[in-house]
Order: sequence, then C-alpha cells, then structure tokens
Amino acid sequence: MRRVIEVGLCCLLSCTAGTACRPQVSTSADLSDDAPRAVPGSVADSDVARSGATERVVAGVGVGHRSRVLDKRSGPVVEPLKSLVATKERLAFDVQLKHAMNLYRATHGRLPQSHDDFMTQIVALNKIKLPALPAGHKYLFDPQRGELMVERPVR
Repeated sequence: MRRVIEVGLCCLLSCTAGTACRPQVSTSADLSDDAPRAVPGSVADSDVARSGATERVVAGVGVGHRSRVLDKRSGPVVEPLKSLVATKERLAFDVQLKHAMNLYRATHGRLPQSHDDFMTQIVALNKIKLPALPAGHKYLFDPQRGELMVERPVR
C-alpha cells in the first residue's frame, strides 16, 4: 500500500509541477515523465506494429501515454490521477487547441496548410503542451479536416 501511495503522490506532483519525478520505487518507472515508451502488451509490441500498418484517429482524451498507462490500474490513489490526466488532456485538446485554432482562423481567414505550419503557428506560438504519446504514435495535422490527428499502429 505504501508503494502505491508513493507512486500516486509522485505522479500527482509531476503532473502539477511539470517536472520529472523519479521516486525510488521500482513500480513507478512507467508513471515517470521520461520519454514515452510502449506499454507491455500494447499495440506497439504487436506484430501489426512491426509490419508498419497505421491508422489515424482524432486527437482527444485518452491518446496520451499517461492515460494509457493508468487505464489498466485502479484504486483509491489511481482513480483521482486518472481524472487529473483526463482533465489535462481535455484542456489541451478541447480548450487550448480549439481556441488557438479559432484565433488563427480569425486572423488568417483559414487554417494552416501543413503540419509544420500547425505546429509552429498554433501549438508553439500559443505554448500548448500536447500530451506525450506512446512509442510508435505521432501527431499529424490534417488540413482537409482541420483536425489534429494521432497516427498509431493498427490495433
């Protein structure tokens, strides 16, 4: 129980402070702020991922590395952490990103024409922190749809 509380508090602190947290608890390795890596048994580990087949889904709550790691866990410490991570993702995608895209559309009369323009003119300029993605996943802006997408291995 003590390990679960330490891991939960560590993740909570790193989520709110935005800094890397490395507790000395062996079970917290997949909750740290290090570079995203594949979750054991996930899509990135499958034979499909090795074959190169990918799909695109709209970026939204649940695509981030942290939400995928916490999905398989439950308990009195983890449930509030799930809510915190989901709220942060919802703020990034549904509030900050939408607002920045509306501002860009109002000033330029259109949306960006490429992924690079989107990342520099909307994400970087407005200092939006997109959630880290699991290994093998990447963000792509679709100019025809006007939406941020996540390209990931087929499940």
